[in-house]
Amino acid sequence: MAAAGAADTALASTPYPSISDGVSTVAEIEEALKKLPVQKAREIASWLQDHLDAQWGRQIEQDAAAGKLDKVAEQAQAHYRAGRTKPLDEIIDHP
Repeated sequence: MAAAGAADTALASTPYPSISDGVSTVAEIEEALKKLPVQKAREIASWLQDHLDAQWGRQIEQDAAAGKLDKVAEQAQAHYRAGRTKPLDEIIDHP
């Protein structure tokens, strides 16, 4: 139940609080979104992507601060020093 409360709070703090009026489940939110004009749905999609990106960024920062990424960073540096890496543009341009 705590997750639902957090979701309700998140929706209420969005620029689109009206979609949370009387909407409490994912299914109800989906139905409410289906009724929106395409432009409004795109605005919400854009906001949601920004929101998720920010959450992901905060999680990466927390994990890095807690040392959870230290091992993978050390492995990446070891691969780099050993010459087992390629420039990113080479990988993207020539898979």
